[in-house]
Amino acid sequence: MYLPGMAWIILPYQWNYNIAFLDINFRPWRLLMIIYATPSLISAILVYILPESPKYLLCQGENEEVLRILQKMYRTNTGKDKTQFPVGALTSDESVEGLKHEKNESMLRSMWKQTVPLFRKGYILKTAMVSYLHFAIFLSTSAVIMWYPQILNSMSEYGNIVPVNEVTMCKAILFDGKDYENQIPDNSLGSDITRSIASETCVDTSNEEVFLVSLIIGCVYVVAYTFIGTFINTFGPRRLLIAFMTFTTLSGILAQHLSGHIYVEVALGVFLVAATGVGIVNAIVVELYPTQIRGMALAVSLCIGRFGAMTGSNIGGPLMLQLCDYMFYVFSAIHLLVVIIVLLLPKKKPDVPKIDTEDVEKTSPNNNTESDSVQK
Repeated sequence: MYLPGMAWIILPYQWNYNIAFLDINFRPWRLLMIIYATPSLISAILVYILPESPKYLLCQGENEEVLRILQKMYRTNTGKDKTQFPVGALTSDESVEGLKHEKNESMLRSMWKQTVPLFRKGYILKTAMVSYLHFAIFLSTSAVIMWYPQILNSMSEYGNIVPVNEVTMCKAILFDGKDYENQIPDNSLGSDITRSIASETCVDTSNEEVFLVSLIIGCVYVVAYTFIGTFINTFGPRRLLIAFMTFTTLSGILAQHLSGHIYVEVALGVFLVAATGVGIVNAIVVELYPTQIRGMALAVSLCIGRFGAMTGSNIGGPLMLQLCDYMFYVFSAIHLLVVIIVLLLPKKKPDVPKIDTEDVEKTSPNNNTESDSVQK
């Protein structure tokens, strides 16, 4: 909701300031990009200020540091002196022990030790499966959401030329206002009609209705996440993900065949709700992996998912231009494979032995006899 809300406030303005030493024109969209980046900058500063996770430090055996952080939290939350904290000492529990990070250990070796267990027998297939789930959901939704405001803008402009009930998504995407200039003698198109994705003219103004619809989509996301959080334990993450992917995929196919830009906007908006399936996949990952490698499993699968987002953002435009009539059938095939993989996932956590950290070290590419003797 933050993104379309700020865009609605800033983008309608038409001011233009030339910054000579940068040789650029400072337009509203540049200010919008700065405002979009500000929360990330603030978050980075806050993460730097905040202490490390006590659970992580406990896994590393740094019990004294954990106690110091807990005492500080106690003082901040209660206002009492840290000496009144009721816990005097901590002991490590086997259930929270994980892959320990040795002091003076190289970053690459540390990453290797934490990642390699995910690609061993008993985990490699599951890692590949959940990685595809993230990749597929990020790819399909990013391909559409990247161009969603432009699609809405194109349909709005196209609706000024043809009857509203004749507006379809692909016709709006592929039209170019230049094709109509010689057909309408009263020049009612205006000078900035070439706003479709296929148009060769770049215009940085938008119909304000686009922001309203995007804001509504943000509200729908909030409702969807609330629904998932409330009912995920009732229905189970697998059933819920299958239901979400089936419903949103059918909505996407419907959007491709509907006429009337209002109906298309609603159907596309419902399709984008598939993005909330990422949260459901995260819950599935938690079920599949034990505590000691669960965090890394999430990190790896989400990282691959982000590659899917990058891929979808880059192929979305060309896909709409070259295969618009078949675009959502491509996404349907991708989502069908998601459903099949979910059905093939194991129902319970795998019964495998505890990860042996010493065994992981032996497979490290940076490991050598000399370092082993030093550690011993």
